[in-house]
Amino acid sequence: MQILVTKFILPMAMALAFTVGVTGCGNSSSDNPKENNDIPIYSGSTSPATISASNAEKIATSATEGVLQAVETDANGDALPTILVATNENSTSNLSQKLRDITYRLLDSKRNTYVPLEVVLDGDDFPADMGYCGGNITYPDDMYNNTSDKFNGTITYNNFCMDAGVGYGRMTINGSLIFSETETHISMIYRNLTVSYNGETYTMNGTYTCNISFTTCTMSSDYAGSDGSTYRMSDVSVEGNNSSGYLVSASFCHPNYGCVTIKTTTRITFNCANGMPDGGAISFTGANSSSGTIRFDNCSSYSGTYDNGSGSITSFSGNWPT
Repeated sequence: MQILVTKFILPMAMALAFTVGVTGCGNSSSDNPKENNDIPIYSGSTSPATISASNAEKIATSATEGVLQAVETDANGDALPTILVATNENSTSNLSQKLRDITYRLLDSKRNTYVPLEVVLDGDDFPADMGYCGGNITYPDDMYNNTSDKFNGTITYNNFCMDAGVGYGRMTINGSLIFSETETHISMIYRNLTVSYNGETYTMNGTYTCNISFTTCTMSSDYAGSDGSTYRMSDVSVEGNNSSGYLVSASFCHPNYGCVTIKTTTRITFNCANGMPDGGAISFTGANSSSGTIRFDNCSSYSGTYDNGSGSITSFSGNWPT
């Protein structure tokens, strides 16, 4: 979350590009991705899903893809959430928050200052503790509104390099984000924004919204699954590492069936050559007291149960595509 990256943990030929956060179209049942510069946009159901015999296994396996994308493991075995993880101001574990903090700090330092025809920030424009090491940031002259004291517009990072105070070491950023600020909220939409550090490059697409004090944040990211359909993950939280396993919670939306709340009930572990989990379990909860669980039995198979709300438990099982 994962966000389209230069390395993948899934073998299923996924187009793992997340979309900008676009509000879903109510109860539409469209199952086809809408492309915006090759970024899938979710247009499916946003209503709560009722889990049943006809959809339980499909929801379980497609939600698993979303959970897998929420965790990207680097060569050192440390976890970086690769989806835009919703956190509060005390979290330092995700890249999207770092970009948010960098962007807001730079813009905030330019409030009530003279704005030239086009703003290009580089070199001495940045605080020394941010470790500027090259490149620049540009934004249009009309981005800052002196009357409202708010920034609204598109910011472009041009090989912008930082080497201090970021939490991940040397970092180079390229691409654009749309920044929106009101009296109560700040929103950033990432559009094919790439971040390079530690020999890896991550491409981020999604929407990150916080209240003005950054104490409550939400995210939304859309992705194309292995079946070609576009799915949505939102309000994602990731904890853990490659040694202990991962805990993930989120809201997951299937284009045909609607949305469920998912969370890991047992830490998910990854020790398989094919990138699939070899242990752990995920629960998913829908409308009308319906629910289900999928367990990762080994590298090639899964099993689970569901309750359509009647109190009767039914089992399912299957194998991952090869």
